[in-house]
Amino acid sequence: MSKLAAIVIATVILVAIPLALNMILTLITFPIQGAYTNTETYLSFVVKNELQFEELLVKEPYINFLVYSLIRIMTAVCYAVFAFGFSTLYTENRYIILLSGVLYYYAFQILGLLFPNDIFRINIYNTNGTNQSILGTLIFICTGIVLGIVMTIIGSKREL
Repeated sequence: MSKLAAIVIATVILVAIPLALNMILTLITFPIQGAYTNTETYLSFVVKNELQFEELLVKEPYINFLVYSLIRIMTAVCYAVFAFGFSTLYTENRYIILLSGVLYYYAFQILGLLFPNDIFRINIYNTNGTNQSILGTLIFICTGIVLGIVMTIIGSKREL
């Protein structure tokens, strides 16, 4: 479990630093000067495009960026924990281990196609939350972390 904690901490640091640097450079280059002049028109455009947290995007764009940064950090932790757990069970091919997180993502996408419900509609690689379910994203992240921890426990017992 100490290896798992080290992986989580390293992943958070490796993902959070570039996102923070991106936010700082964006603030320097393109500062937002208060609220938009025509908020109702902008909000109608945002709602029309099915964005998640649309009012937060319009009224507090920096907090919106922090929310999506947190989602990206949690997704990276999910991939890292899942790949580490998979590596404790399967050690023959390192390329499959490296791709295991992406394979999990596509398996989750296929699961979403089987259910007509929009809960499983996720798009982790989308930057603004268009056409995705936040609940589905959280289910994806939590399931991946739990599966990674379970695989790690099973794999560590197998080594003994």
